[in-house]
Amino acid sequence: MARKRGRPTKLQSRKTDLSAPAHDPWAGMEDNHVLRAIHDRFDVMESLTNGSLRGDVRSLVISGAPGISKTFSVEKALTEHKEKYPNKFQYKVIKGNISPVNLYKVLYDYQRQRNVVVLDDADSIFFDDDGVAILKAALDSTPHRWISWHSESAALKENGEQVYNKEFLYNGSMIFITNTDFQGIVDAGKSKLAPHFEALLSRSMYLDLKVHDRRAIAIWVNYLIQVKNILVNHFDITKDQQRTAVDWLVEHRDDLRTLSIRDAMKIGQMMKADPSGWEKTAKILLLKTEM
Repeated sequence: MARKRGRPTKLQSRKTDLSAPAHDPWAGMEDNHVLRAIHDRFDVMESLTNGSLRGDVRSLVISGAPGISKTFSVEKALTEHKEKYPNKFQYKVIKGNISPVNLYKVLYDYQRQRNVVVLDDADSIFFDDDGVAILKAALDSTPHRWISWHSESAALKENGEQVYNKEFLYNGSMIFITNTDFQGIVDAGKSKLAPHFEALLSRSMYLDLKVHDRRAIAIWVNYLIQVKNILVNHFDITKDQQRTAVDWLVEHRDDLRTLSIRDAMKIGQMMKADPSGWEKTAKILLLKTEM
């Protein structure tokens, strides 16, 4: 239940580092075994996402590094399900920051069964007590999820009239997509947010894709690019060029500013623009220190 008394309490400075603690869940495993294990987790993600669309899975948290196709996979499933059931299925995707009262409104608007709300990269909600309270209620797996907002707010009114009830029974499904390793932070026990993450772990289906460190990201990006021919299809380059691009990405994985499918796409653009000189451009633009 969200109760507002003056300014919301800030749980922690927004400068808090929510990055994954340093650990390697794949230590001692060969790359092909790591790939198989990650692939299994993405299969589970697809299954749970489909369960959310049907209303069977009421709350799902998906954790993994940015740029590894988490959001793409979920949005693809949403779009296809909407095309199949245009009158029975509704969904809302919110990317980035959202205030607690606006989260309340979205959940209210999509409160019915077979309604799905997706929060993508909205971790800023953890820095507000009211936001955490609403999130915990929505991501609970209990049979009856009552969500309430009992403080006065103009956001819940139109022309001075109350259009949003102060409480409602939430029967929809929520999918929370995050780059934060909840389990890693809970296990480390150093963050003030750890108790809130632990509460969400106990309430919701929590899927850690185990793609947080550079090695796992490189293995998965390599696989996706090659299997789906992403660079070939987007930039009309050859498969040999695509292979060269991914090999370069994997070779320099520890020296890159960032590592994701987006970085592979950047290299594809460079190859298309300058087939013979792309590597010089890639070193200058993508590496933390030019080599």
